[in-house]
Amino acid sequence: MEKGLHLPVGDDEHLLKMEVGITTRNFVPTNVFYWKDVKDEDKVPMFQKIQDEFDISLDDPHAKKVIDKMMTRRFMTFKHKCHKHFKKFTSSEEAQANPPSDVKIDDWKNMCKHFESDRFQGQSKANKNNREQMRIPHTSGSKSFVQRIYELKNNQENIENHSEESNVEPVEHVEPVEIKLYYDAHHKKDGTWVNQQAEENYEKMRTILSEEIEEGIEVNGRQILEKVLNSKCGYTRGLGYGVKKRSSKELELQSALDAERVGNEKRTQELVVQLQSQNEKILDQSATINELKENQNVFQSQIQQLLAKFGRDTSP
Repeated sequence: MEKGLHLPVGDDEHLLKMEVGITTRNFVPTNVFYWKDVKDEDKVPMFQKIQDEFDISLDDPHAKKVIDKMMTRRFMTFKHKCHKHFKKFTSSEEAQANPPSDVKIDDWKNMCKHFESDRFQGQSKANKNNREQMRIPHTSGSKSFVQRIYELKNNQENIENHSEESNVEPVEHVEPVEIKLYYDAHHKKDGTWVNQQAEENYEKMRTILSEEIEEGIEVNGRQILEKVLNSKCGYTRGLGYGVKKRSSKELELQSALDAERVGNEKRTQELVVQLQSQNEKILDQSATINELKENQNVFQSQIQQLLAKFGRDTSP
């Protein structure tokens, strides 16, 4: 499990997500309707099954927390699906008599009573209000943003490797996958933006990207998103639940490290220029020395010829 992420990523991500959903359905007591009411001892066999099925060590607190969050979300998804089925009917009696195909009749009756409870009605209303206040909806579907970023990065690496093998000149500045994902996830099927705010946010990202490229700053797609969208408690806004929010201290440290790296790169470039200049001077001096040696040899040869002509001894 990658640190800094609330969700897993990888080629088998969909298999893990499916298995977590099945395990949650099979092991959670049927009279429990909220994940926070699930007891720790009831979670033990669920964790063990996931650990047996996949190469995951739940001794790692971060990995265990990620799986627990996945179970929470899968449990909520199942309950949401059941509630949608419940709302198809005009009366509670009619609903109770028509359970979903994968829910036992007794379990379904208890669930119908739960859907009619004041606690559920209040929370359902609050959730509806929250959804209506969501300013920028996305069109990404059920696949997590972090998984889509993983796939985009793999595709980008494959393209770069193919370009190297084919001796094709690579693109000098590729749009970061986080910005590309924001573009893709906020477009409708007809190619238009979900709303004007989403389009304005993207244009701001492109502006910052161009400025950083022009200034020679190493491009970081996630940082650009955070600058434009800001962070929300629990996750980085624009990258979905799966990306953990970075604290102000982490951002400050990252900025300091980036500034130090840029400074080191600048000093390195200056040293390279100095070394090249010194090498050129050395080559020029070597050429001058060689020329002087050749002239010296010519003079010595001329002197020896003159001495020989006058019959003098030319030995040292």
